[in-house]
Amino acid sequence: MTPLPRLSTARWTALACMLVAGFVAVRWCLQLDLGNFLPGLAEIGIVSSVLLLLGGATAWVMAGWRSGQAPSAAARRAVQGLALLLAVLPALMLIEAVGGLSLGIDITRPGVLPTALNPHPGRISPNGCVALLLLFGSLGLLAGPPRTLARRLSAAGIFAAAGIALLGILGYLLDLERLYHWGSYNRLTLPTAAGLALLALSTWELRLGWSGLRERIDLHEQRITRRSLAVLALVAVAAGAGGFAALESEFEHTRKEDVRSTAVLTAEALVSAVDSGVWLAQTIATRPIVVEQLTALASSSADIARRERLRTITRSLLTAGVTAARFVDATGAPLAEAGAFAAQVGTPSLALAPDYTATSRLAWTSGFLLATDVPVMDRGEVVGRFQSEQRLALMDRLVMRIRDTDASSDVLICNRVDKVASCVPSKLYPQAFTIPMFDASGNVNLPINRALLGETGVMLTPDLRGVPVVAAYVPLGRTGLAMVVKADIDAVFAVIRQRLGWLALLLTVLTLLGTWVLRQHVRPLVKQLAGEQARCRAILDNSSDAFIGLDSEGLITDWNLQAERLFGYTAAEARGQRVAELIIPPESRAAHEAGMAHFRRTGQGRVVNQRVELMAQHRDGRQLDVELSVAAVAAGDGYAAHAFVRDVSQRKATARQLAASEQRMRDVTNAIPAMVGVFDAQERCVFANDLALKVHNVDRDKAIGLPMRDGLGEASYALHEAHVKAVLQGQRQTFEGSLPWRDGTGYFQIHLVPMRDAQTDAVSGFYLMTFDITALRSAQLKQERSERRLRSITDNLPALISHLDTDGRYLFANRQFETLLKLNPEQLLGQRIDEVRDADYVAQVRPWLAKAMAGQTVVFESETGPSEGQARQYQQTYVPEFDTAGLVVGVFAVTFDITDRKLAAQRLSDAQAHLKAIADNLPVLISYIDRRHRMTFVNKTFEEWMGVDPELAVGSHLKALIGPDLYAQRQPALEQALRGERIEFEVVSQALGLTRHLHTVYIPDRRADGNVAGVYTLSTDVTATKDVERRLQELARIDPLTRLPNRREFEERLTLALARARRSQKALALIFMDIDHFKRINDGHGHAAGDAVLKEFATRIRGAVRSTDTAARLAGDEFVVILESLQGDVEASQVAAKLVDAIRPPMPLPGGGEILVTTSVGMACWGGVGEGAEDLLDRADRALYRAKAAGRDTFAQTIF
Repeated sequence: MTPLPRLSTARWTALACMLVAGFVAVRWCLQLDLGNFLPGLAEIGIVSSVLLLLGGATAWVMAGWRSGQAPSAAARRAVQGLALLLAVLPALMLIEAVGGLSLGIDITRPGVLPTALNPHPGRISPNGCVALLLLFGSLGLLAGPPRTLARRLSAAGIFAAAGIALLGILGYLLDLERLYHWGSYNRLTLPTAAGLALLALSTWELRLGWSGLRERIDLHEQRITRRSLAVLALVAVAAGAGGFAALESEFEHTRKEDVRSTAVLTAEALVSAVDSGVWLAQTIATRPIVVEQLTALASSSADIARRERLRTITRSLLTAGVTAARFVDATGAPLAEAGAFAAQVGTPSLALAPDYTATSRLAWTSGFLLATDVPVMDRGEVVGRFQSEQRLALMDRLVMRIRDTDASSDVLICNRVDKVASCVPSKLYPQAFTIPMFDASGNVNLPINRALLGETGVMLTPDLRGVPVVAAYVPLGRTGLAMVVKADIDAVFAVIRQRLGWLALLLTVLTLLGTWVLRQHVRPLVKQLAGEQARCRAILDNSSDAFIGLDSEGLITDWNLQAERLFGYTAAEARGQRVAELIIPPESRAAHEAGMAHFRRTGQGRVVNQRVELMAQHRDGRQLDVELSVAAVAAGDGYAAHAFVRDVSQRKATARQLAASEQRMRDVTNAIPAMVGVFDAQERCVFANDLALKVHNVDRDKAIGLPMRDGLGEASYALHEAHVKAVLQGQRQTFEGSLPWRDGTGYFQIHLVPMRDAQTDAVSGFYLMTFDITALRSAQLKQERSERRLRSITDNLPALISHLDTDGRYLFANRQFETLLKLNPEQLLGQRIDEVRDADYVAQVRPWLAKAMAGQTVVFESETGPSEGQARQYQQTYVPEFDTAGLVVGVFAVTFDITDRKLAAQRLSDAQAHLKAIADNLPVLISYIDRRHRMTFVNKTFEEWMGVDPELAVGSHLKALIGPDLYAQRQPALEQALRGERIEFEVVSQALGLTRHLHTVYIPDRRADGNVAGVYTLSTDVTATKDVERRLQELARIDPLTRLPNRREFEERLTLALARARRSQKALALIFMDIDHFKRINDGHGHAAGDAVLKEFATRIRGAVRSTDTAARLAGDEFVVILESLQGDVEASQVAAKLVDAIRPPMPLPGGGEILVTTSVGMACWGGVGEGAEDLLDRADRALYRAKAAGRDTFAQTIF
């Protein structure tokens, strides 16, 4: 697995800055509640987080620049422009803070309001603006060239910004804002301070790479010393800050607890004083002597003796702690008074809780005064009231003691009046005042408000003056009052502030002393280390090999001068880069990274303590041959590497040229379809091509130096031996021979050529080239056998097969010419086609032969004259023959006698036409549907019934022809038929505005193999038969005279109606009615008039009942009506009355004139009991006779 890239310090700190700022920005935009426990996170605005995010991103990009320099002028201008743009907002906000302006650039969330500590939400603090301006200015300088002034200005800006950030963090840790009032001008939140510190550190790291100071050996001593001193100072400050923070926390806790205890104890004493005063007033009001006097005066107000007695009692009360007392009667008229009442209209006072004492108040008149007003009761009636004032001396002393603690200590006592807290004057607030209970956001406002809500506690908060205070708050029992004891933080933390000064002085002395001691001990070691580094650098720079040092993360740490010359990168450009990305070719990087990852973990690898040759890549992209040796150096949990690289390109180039020459020779010999070998004068192998090695099954490495006899074997060497001796005498040899070969006999052609020394011209060996001609010999034999086999095949095919040249001369003709045409094939050879065939035939084939000669393959039919009583028809195919140049050199002709096939096709066509004529004239719709539900045949009836041309229907899917609904209806039956079952069914078809009843049969088309290929469908129109059936059913169920249901239909409907009534539990009624004196109508006016009356009677019944009710004629003049879903017997009675009324109007008679007709109605209402339809009809019949007995022209009703 490829290891994660190691990030530089500049990038780590830039990434951390972006993460902090990004988290704050996302939280602010989405209004999330994440991280509320982090200090200052709720107060930070969107502007500072966005600026830090963009600043961190800029530092991240710049950290990727090689040597810290901008890669182009465009990149430099882009960074400088961005830095200038980012500096605009901090500059404007700084102007706002200094000038007391508001430029409308403070971006806040909706609903966020100013507070005492943050009067301008959304605005960066002044010191934060200064730090951002310094950092953005430094980034702009680092984008330019590293000039002296730029280096100094950037260093000063970065140090100043870092100091501001560290002071912000330190101020938070030590709570310096509270100790020294930094809240008025230093609102640098902890996330902002942390982001500024990270960005400052990242910018400083960028400056080190940009200025080139990091790589200077002569400055290593200074850097080590400075960093050691910085670490010492940070450790000392951190330790001191931690100790002071603990001390401050403990002191703060103690002081809070002291203030809280004072508040609680004072509250208990105050409640006790108020309780005593209220109890005294209530005790006086309930004394029997007081009740007796007021009761008597209520009856006789003019009783002088009792008034004087009451005054004496009143004056005596002044000795019991009461400063003023008054008795009044029930109407409020004064009866007796003693002492002077101090509380007047406008005197600040607080009403006590109504459930504590209804009419008592705590007033302030140069001290606390309890004013009470208590009713005097006698037997449950108010006979007067006792009004008094009591000085609460204990309460005054307790409050004064707290206020005298220091100049800032004070006590507030308030009660709640609606939405505000009403307070009496105090030390810091000489006038009575009110405080809203809640702020604009609905939060509890100040500690006094919390106390009025029943809470007890202590907190650090600004008071009404905006001054930070320690405030303890507590409710005063059931009185409805609350108290706050507070003191300014300045006074509370005066001691700890003094200790902080001494701590700062001590840390400064310790830091300076430690710095001096550390410098004395470290400086010699650093000088020695720097000298060793310089000496090693000089050795490496003068080495003939390139030296590359890698740390345990695989990053380059050292890069000498030879490495610069070899690969084209300077040391500054190479340091901090991955060696794979710098000098390893792209195709080898993955393997290299995997090997380096293993090396860094284990210190082992293929190249460790070994010289390995591999390919490297120059800066310009060219490939280099190098020799690499790596030494492993333990470094913490992993291993670092020292690599020496030597350029072996020249040596490798020479080796490659030699190998290329040998490879060319091998490629040439391998391209020859022969076994090639080179032997010296001792018949030892010097070279063999791949085919020779493969045939003789010898490895290439083993072939060199192998004697010829061992390589060829005894049999083959015996064939070569005499010729080898001759070639070693300088004579070229060529011969053929056969040897056992691949389970048979092989034929070979061998060439031996002498090899001569270039200087002496003596024979030093010979070249051997052996061609395998076994395939050639076999091909000759195969060709002969193929010609014989082809002649046998063509002679026995039932077709005329011939071969013509471009002049139309026969080059080949099979024996069928003699069988079919009585032409000798041997005599046809060399003759033109028009010389041996009749003119009519030649005229038919000439145009097709011309097309074939032009390069086209043609298929056509021809016909010869009657032979043995009939003409013969032929299908001919002419295929052109092409040479290697693509030119036509002849034509192959194949001719089949298709006379019998044509006659069979004609007979089949005649039979199909005959069957189609029969099918088209049958009054039946006949079709054929294949397995894909496509119509492959329909007769003429399909067009008559469906209005679709049969030619358009063939090939169409059944669903498209009959529609989705009918298709869904027929599909199950069709699938069943396709499974081999004969299916019959009847359907109603709607087409061309006609409705047809069809009797349809699906007959499977089962083939010889048992599979069903499709379905024959036969549909017969049975509409006429259905109409006859329907009319017969109507005659069986409908009365022909009145067109009402007859008795049979009525009985079935009544049975069904009763079943429905039982299920629905709804009432049902049956009406039985006839025509009064109907026999007189027949006898007096004739049967025609009787029939007319019956028809009109039926018509009026239908008009008087609902469409859901059933009216029927039983026989003669008897009619019945079934009423369903009734609400009760009342509704049935209404229908019966309606029927009687509907019959009364005169009825017309045939031929003119009218007649009055009435009816008698019997009705049975079924309510869920009874024995069924016959019982119901019987009850209705009996009701009818009761109606007749009642005088006719009315109705009678039976309910059961």
